[in-house]
Amino acid sequence: MLGRTLTALEQHHPESIFIVVGDRASQVDEYIRENFKHLPITLLMNQEFKTRNNFYSLALAADHIGSHYDQIILFNCDVIFDQSVLDQLIDQDRERSYTVVRLGACGEEEMKVTVNPERRIQNLSKEINPVAAHGEAVGIHAFSSSFWSRLKEYLTATKHIHPDKYYEHAIQYVLAEEPLYALGIANTPLMEVDFDEDLRRAESLFV
Repeated sequence: MLGRTLTALEQHHPESIFIVVGDRASQVDEYIRENFKHLPITLLMNQEFKTRNNFYSLALAADHIGSHYDQIILFNCDVIFDQSVLDQLIDQDRERSYTVVRLGACGEEEMKVTVNPERRIQNLSKEINPVAAHGEAVGIHAFSSSFWSRLKEYLTATKHIHPDKYYEHAIQYVLAEEPLYALGIANTPLMEVDFDEDLRRAESLFV
């Protein structure tokens, strides 16, 4: 999955790639050195990975990612996707920020969104009532420089206050000041891999 993500990024010649690691960090490091040493990759170790959620991991990355980039792409590590998803995301207006959303019905466990008629995201949370949700945020985002600046500020200031939060908590906070739009996908292959059966399905879906 990591290799697939890095291969997709490679097509767009990224200026920098930051990967937050925890469990099996040495294996990730070895894999990258063997297969992607030509890419500008920096590994960031989250020493607290056993007790802290991805809010803290993103805050660690924020310490290294300035606001001079015109677009910051964020991936969850457990998402596998078709190359076209990243292509569409990068082709969007870089003055705007986007979250990839699988539009449609959701369950209780999904990271859900509500959007307005212009597809501006109003709420982003697992706590949204599935009946009110317009779709699932699948864990791929593109932030403008201004959105990232505010997000970085909040992450840095509160990373020790919200160790058990998902990073979407920080995104929700920034939504009050900076717009974030849903980039809807429907039939494009994309899935979250949490369990062995998910991995087997992904292996058959993404040949």
